[in-house]
Amino acid sequence: MISPILDMSPSALGTLISVGTAVYGIGKLLSGATAIRRPWLRVHVCMVLAGLFTISFASSSEYILQVLFWSCNRFAQSLIWTTLILLIHLHYGRSEVGGAVAILSQSFLVGDAVAKITLSSMVDSLGWRGVCYFASAVVIFTAAATRIVVNCQGADAPLVSAAVSPTSSMAFSPLKDRLRRLLQIPEFYYAALANGGLNLVREVFRDWIPLLLVQACAVPTTEASMFSVVFPIFGAIFTMM
Repeated sequence: MISPILDMSPSALGTLISVGTAVYGIGKLLSGATAIRRPWLRVHVCMVLAGLFTISFASSSEYILQVLFWSCNRFAQSLIWTTLILLIHLHYGRSEVGGAVAILSQSFLVGDAVAKITLSSMVDSLGWRGVCYFASAVVIFTAAATRIVVNCQGADAPLVSAAVSPTSSMAFSPLKDRLRRLLQIPEFYYAALANGGLNLVREVFRDWIPLLLVQACAVPTTEASMFSVVFPIFGAIFTMM
C-alpha cells in the first residue's frame, strides 16, 4: 500500500523517519562535545541550512536523495537544540534551568501543533512539496529576522573559554569526560531508560498517527493531520505543570 505521505510505502517512510532520527541523535551527541563560541550564529546558520536541505528534499525525485537531504536537515536541527540548551544554562541559575527548559519545550510542542494546523490546510492546494517549500521559506525568513534582532542587542559575542568562565565549563568539556561523569550517576541510567522507553509511545503519536488515521479509519489526509494536533497540545499543557 502506498502512503499518501510523500507517495512512499509505509516501509520506505519508516526508513526515512528512522534514519533521520538516528542522525538527529548523533548530531546531539557530537554537538554536546563541540565548543560553541558564537551560539546565536550557530542557531541562525543551522536554521538556514535546515530550510535549504528541506527545499532540496522536496525537489528530489530519487528516494536515496530524499533520505540524504532529510538526514542533513535533522542533523542541522540537532545542533540548534543543544545550542539553545547551552544558552539557557549560561543565562539561568541551576534552580531555574528546569523551568526555563520547560518553557523552551513549548516552542517545540506548540510549534508542532501550529505547524500541523497551518500546513495541513495547505496540503490539498500546494501538495507535500509545496508545503515543504512554504515551511522552508518561513524558517529562512525567521533566521534572517532574528539574526538582525540578536545583532542589534549585541547578544552574539564570542563565549570565553572554560578556563575563564566556570559557568561554561560544561559546554566545552570533551565528550568522553562528560560521558564518564554521567556513567557514574545511578540516576542517569533510570532517566535514559525511561526516556528511551517513552520514545516507543511518543514516535507512534508524533510520526504515525496521521498515517494510521488515513489507512485504518479512512480519514482524509488534511483531517488526519488536524486530529494529530491533540498530542502536542496535551504535551504543552502538562509540560508546564
